[in-house]
Amino acid sequence: MRDVWQAAVGERGTDALPANDGRRSGQVDAHVWHLPKVGGRLFPRLYEELGLVSGGLTPRGEETLVRLASWMPFEQARELFQDLVGIQVSKATVRRATLTTGEGALAVCEGEVERLKQEVPQAPGGADKQVLSADGAMVHLVGGEWAEVKTVVMGQVTRNKRGEVCTQQISSFSRLCEAERFAEAALVETQRRGLEQAAEVCAVQDGAEWLQGLVDYHRADAVRILDAGPCRRIRQ
Repeated sequence: MRDVWQAAVGERGTDALPANDGRRSGQVDAHVWHLPKVGGRLFPRLYEELGLVSGGLTPRGEETLVRLASWMPFEQARELFQDLVGIQVSKATVRRATLTTGEGALAVCEGEVERLKQEVPQAPGGADKQVLSADGAMVHLVGGEWAEVKTVVMGQVTRNKRGEVCTQQISSFSRLCEAERFAEAALVETQRRGLEQAAEVCAVQDGAEWLQGLVDYHRADAVRILDAGPCRRIRQ
């Protein structure tokens, strides 16, 4: 390890940050690893020896950063990441790590969809009574245009301690794509939840045509419960 490091940075090693050098309360003393551009032969090996990913973070650090950036804007995620773990990253690093992770997750998801379509395995056992509800929401994309992101939410229908009907174990699946493609893509979640094996399924949603097609694709026999809210708003 030391040989690799010295080959990359010579005798400079690391620069120790003096205590409380302009840092916020709660940040501990750390070392800044200066990783210069040393070409393709040493840099990947150095990252491998240090257990770092491409952004200079450990895998756990990058996972934490991406999870934060999935919940909030990149700049706020960057600031919170620094407050929580004391590591400074740029907004560009946050964006790059998040988008790369998203692309990887998408590739895995699409591969699983193709496997399910080709092998048609039996769904695992799930809750006997399940509910699904889907809708679309317009989001503002980079570049200024707006597009509809479709989401399906699934849950187990049960009763609480007071005997009231409720929904538990809620999960969701979202995708920016056309309705037909979304129905196929959602296979990964409906399969995981064992929707096919449920004794009873209800679908709570409005009367949009693509929503009916979604139900037809996954459980055509589901009891359809019309959400009249959107209809009332249209009449008004």
